[in-house]
Amino acid sequence: MKEKKKRRRPKRTNRPKKPNVFYETPRRAWGRRNRLRNLGVKAELTLQQWKDILILWDNKCAYCDVELVYSRRYHKHRATEEHVIPTSDPRCTDTPDNIVPACADCNSSKKNRDLREWLDNDERYERVMEVLHG
Repeated sequence: MKEKKKRRRPKRTNRPKKPNVFYETPRRAWGRRNRLRNLGVKAELTLQQWKDILILWDNKCAYCDVELVYSRRYHKHRATEEHVIPTSDPRCTDTPDNIVPACADCNSSKKNRDLREWLDNDERYERVMEVLHG
């Protein structure tokens, strides 16, 4: 009886490169809009506006200046959209003047606190406000 030869898969040399932090799937965008709608905030931020915000902040966290990375899974330096005025506040808007890029660590430690209350360093607060309001 002949032994079957195992077929080897050819190596994939033309794999797509890992997406950068601008990457957003339609499913993720839908989930984000749905989550904001449930909080009573109209989702207005477009992908192009998010790209512009990342370029403005030089692809770094607005609070700790760490270089942001793309990751579908949790990563402490994963790029997240941080609302300066938290979504739990009735004054919250989903516009570029209320969103800064933040690493997952900073975003989760801020929670739903006001920016001035969360930042103990006034220098960082002033820098964020300067960039946001020109």
